[in-house]
Amino acid sequence: MSPALADVPRNASRVQSPKNTFDRDPLVIPQLFVNGKPWYRRRAPWVKLILSAIFVLLVAYVVHRFTAVGLLRRFGKLAGG
Repeated sequence: MSPALADVPRNASRVQSPKNTFDRDPLVIPQLFVNGKPWYRRRAPWVKLILSAIFVLLVAYVVHRFTAVGLLRRFGKLAGG
C-alpha cells in the first residue's frame, strides 16, 4: 500500500456514498394533486357528501317521527309476523 492510501480514515466510505440523497426525487412523500384537480374541486366527493348528509337527515327524521322504540317494534312485527 502506498502511504496516501494508508492515511484514509475509516469512515471515508460513508462520506462519499454512491447514492446522492440530496439530488433526487422523494420516494416516501407522495406528490399530491399532480394528476387533476384537488378533491374539493371535483364533483364526485361533493355528490357523495350531499347524499350522505341527506341520508343522515332522513334517518334522523324517521327516528324523530316514529321514535327508536316504535321503529324497533315495527321491525319486530315485520320479522315475527
